[in-house]
Amino acid sequence: MRLGRLAVGVWLLSPLMAAGCGGEGASSGKAVVYTCCKQEDVGKEYRPGETLTLHWTAEEKDGAPASGATDLRARMVGPFDSASAVKEVPVGGSTGSLSLTASPVRIDGGGKTEPVSEIQIPRDATPGYYNLNHISTAGGSSVSGNAVIRIVAAG
Repeated sequence: MRLGRLAVGVWLLSPLMAAGCGGEGASSGKAVVYTCCKQEDVGKEYRPGETLTLHWTAEEKDGAPASGATDLRARMVGPFDSASAVKEVPVGGSTGSLSLTASPVRIDGGGKTEPVSEIQIPRDATPGYYNLNHISTAGGSSVSGNAVIRIVAAG
């Protein structure tokens, strides 16, 4: 008799389980993950007065989509004497006399977009190597990284 009750319970719940596992409005099983930056953003030299434009790349990966918005942030700190000195700075480190922050970018919803962050380099920025810290936060999880940006004398 217990087996009969279990079968009836599963049979009654099956429409609810089907609605939660597929059909219209259900999660596709794909999460959109944002990474920074494209090689052309970080692989060149910048001059004081220029704008550092960072292109965030959206990539679909298997997994549950994050609930809520995705926040993208970028900050550049320096100058340092060499690229190796920049690499010794801990992720998110703030050593340096100049700290420049891009306006935060917020992405609401699961749509795949290609957002951009911008950091205006001051006209009086000291030439040298700068630590670019970028971070993507979604659903309580964060992914961050660093890149080396070189600013050369105005010419």
